[in-house]
Amino acid sequence: MNHRNCFEALDRSLRDILCTGETTPPDKLFGAKYCEMEYISLKNLTLTQQHVKIKIRVSRIWESTTPQLKKDILSLDCLLIDEEGYAMQATIRKHDATTFRALLSEGNAYIIENFNVIPSRNTYKVVDRRYIIQISKWTRIVEAKEDVAQIPFYNFYFLSFDYIKNKKYVDGCLLDVIGNIVATGTISYTYVGQERTAIRKLQIGNLEDETLSVTLWDKFAIDFNDNQHQEKVDGPAIVVFASMSVRTYRDQLYISTCSA
Repeated sequence: MNHRNCFEALDRSLRDILCTGETTPPDKLFGAKYCEMEYISLKNLTLTQQHVKIKIRVSRIWESTTPQLKKDILSLDCLLIDEEGYAMQATIRKHDATTFRALLSEGNAYIIENFNVIPSRNTYKVVDRRYIIQISKWTRIVEAKEDVAQIPFYNFYFLSFDYIKNKKYVDGCLLDVIGNIVATGTISYTYVGQERTAIRKLQIGNLEDETLSVTLWDKFAIDFNDNQHQEKVDGPAIVVFASMSVRTYRDQLYISTCSA
């Protein structure tokens, strides 16, 4: 393209942008041709990328807290999944949490741009990734309605009981576990810091008739349906526990819920 043609194409593009009142010129090409920015897959995100767009489904949303300060959230976090089934954690700072809590709903698909990619945390990450997405007040989020059926709703990476039992303490990358309910305990209460907190203990089993102890805290203990395995008359009651930590108390290993 010679200089004259180049300037003519630039002039047409600028006129189009000014006439339509658009504020997103990157979606325009020289010569008044539209070019929708392609979505990048989550697995291809890097620290140095800018001006990219992702199309994802929000699988889960939770408020990250500590047991001692349950009412004081650290951040609002999400598990995002793209159409390839690749999952990545996203985080929203405490002061932006209220705004984005109203914008995002579990199960819905969104197009997201103007976000940051930052190194992953060392602890309490729900998927084993090098990076996480940071959503801020500059991030643009639009609900996606078309071509979203292929985006999965869930992503789990189940680990064997043997693998878990070889661990003593895990809070780096949290674990996903599946099993059938063997026994459920009743809700009891204990104090964590100054807070009276609900606790419930379970036993789950696998196909090898091995069992694993489970401790549910707070809302997870209260919301758990303890009649589920009794109501299941045509087979075992299968349950999935996502984002669990591994703990040991008096040489007894168990998996435990956290805010994720």
